[in-house]
Amino acid sequence: MADRATVIERLKGKINNMEEAGEEIVGHVLNVGITQVTAFGFGLARTYWGDQGELTIGGVDADLVAGIAGIGLGVVGTFGRMSTHVVSAGNGALACWSTIQGMRAGEELKSTATSGRRLAGRRAFNPRDLLHQRMNEAA
Repeated sequence: MADRATVIERLKGKINNMEEAGEEIVGHVLNVGITQVTAFGFGLARTYWGDQGELTIGGVDADLVAGIAGIGLGVVGTFGRMSTHVVSAGNGALACWSTIQGMRAGEELKSTATSGRRLAGRRAFNPRDLLHQRMNEAA
């Protein structure tokens, strides 16, 4: 009888561990989804409600404001158990903002590439050319 009770207790412990692991995995998947949906939502909002892709709050990009606020409030635990989800939403907003900044930088680099080398039909970017251009503009 004692052996049977020990085996049952061990099995209960393993089942509890599996349940906890499952909940953790679901939490991670949920956070990834929240991040992606938030990034998509801010991209959509920039295009639909924004003025030429600019959506601002008091002159500051709305996704930047939401991202910093979401991460800040989530990290300090303002929303209790839901704080990790708030951090994920903030991360998604910052991901949208970072993507837009990367697109802008890429466009600028593409338009200021002055090197004579060609790569796939385009002039190859030479960072020194951009540095010299910036230094000349500052002078």
